[in-house]
Amino acid sequence: MHLPVFSRLAPAALAVCALAIPQALAKDDAIDFAGVYAVQGQNPDGTSGYDGQANIIRTGETWRVEWYVGDQTFVGTGIGYGDVLAVGYDGGTAVYQRDTDGTLYGAWAVNGGDTLGAEVLTPILGE
Repeated sequence: MHLPVFSRLAPAALAVCALAIPQALAKDDAIDFAGVYAVQGQNPDGTSGYDGQANIIRTGETWRVEWYVGDQTFVGTGIGYGDVLAVGYDGGTAVYQRDTDGTLYGAWAVNGGDTLGAEVLTPILGE
């Protein structure tokens, strides 16, 4: 039985892609997101805001993100890619893009949610 050329090459192509992805992520993850940030956010309902503090700590190839908002604490694990930091936490998912001044502009959603909240993390200098 003769398989089409694509069928025979597909496993090799997938193997090459699988090897290239970690190298691409490592090369593009040059931004240091670590630091202490002031948090200002808007809940997905669009009517209520909040503020607090966030700590971002490098943990090998990932980032530990800790948010302190009011009397609540949220902890998540982030993956950096270029100037983007994507974070999964117990309640949902957040994604941030870093501006040239180090400010992180983001959006987030609770698990199962259908609307987005907005969040800005501003570096606290000297922390």
